[in-house]
Amino acid sequence: MSKPRYKWWSYVKWMIRLYPERKEEIRRRMEPSVTPKYNAMPGGTDVSRTTEQLGLVSLGKTIDKEVEAVERAIEATNRMKDGAGRLDLIRLVLWAGTHTLPGACVECHVSERTGRRWHTDFIHLVARNFGLE
Repeated sequence: MSKPRYKWWSYVKWMIRLYPERKEEIRRRMEPSVTPKYNAMPGGTDVSRTTEQLGLVSLGKTIDKEVEAVERAIEATNRMKDGAGRLDLIRLVLWAGTHTLPGACVECHVSERTGRRWHTDFIHLVARNFGLE
């Protein structure tokens, strides 16, 4: 296996790998609580703006920026002619983790060279969106 060309390479790959988990956490935090509070403490006198708070869910400044970089890369890839195949390859290798890159290439019916190019292009796209390139 060759060494990454950039010091940020593994960092960006981890951004991509953690994306589904982070999106699920954001989705979970955005769900309104439908369970009443059964404690003995009275409610505050402040106006409660729970609906507004749901739209402001954050996992932290850096993590939010990482998630946004991956989302923008996904959107850009979806607009490509072969975007669905590219994202399928990324899903198999980095999100599901069920395939190696050569195995995912076979599954997606592309040559290993094309699969490596798609993989590299996606990582570069995320890096560019994050501000590393």
